Amino acid sequence: MTNLQFALFFAAILIAYVLMHIRLSRFEKYLQEIAGLKLLNERLKGVSDVLERVRLDHVEDLLGQLHDDLVSIREGQDRLDRGLGRAQQSAPAAELPSSAADRIRDAVESRLLSLGYSDLRLLTDLSDATLDAETVVRVECARQNMVSKGKVVTRNGAIVDVELQPVAPVFP
Repeated sequence: MTNLQFALFFAAILIAYVLMHIRLSRFEKYLQEIAGLKLLNERLKGVSDVLERVRLDHVEDLLGQLHDDLVSIREGQDRLDRGLGRAQQSAPAAELPSSAADRIRDAVESRLLSLGYSDLRLLTDLSDATLDAETVVRVECARQNMVSKGKVVTRNGAIVDVELQPVAPVFP
């Protein structure tokens, strides 16, 4: 074997070694990626096992039952509304207040509600009130979260005067 042959043989072995080393390093990277995928696969299997344990069939059945109950409640409410509608049409005289105090209370409440007041409190005792005399009713109510106090004057069951003042002073 001559020196030239030996040098070529040695160069071929060296090139083969470098190529094998490059291929092995690429193969190691590929194996690392596969190992990462294997870990992801195991995690995914764990997630699928958890999802299998969570049964939505029971929840779906309960939601269906809830829907059916809601439909039956709505039908019952419609029947009740129709029944009350017939009862209100057939007996309008039953809705009128029976006593003078009830008529005055209803008149005061309806007027103040129509003026935009809420949280109505009648401070006057109306048990001795009559429709013939002028009645002064002390009230406390609120409009736009501002408490007001004052009086409402009634005569013959109708509102004659409304005098309400805000409790807190209003600055211009």
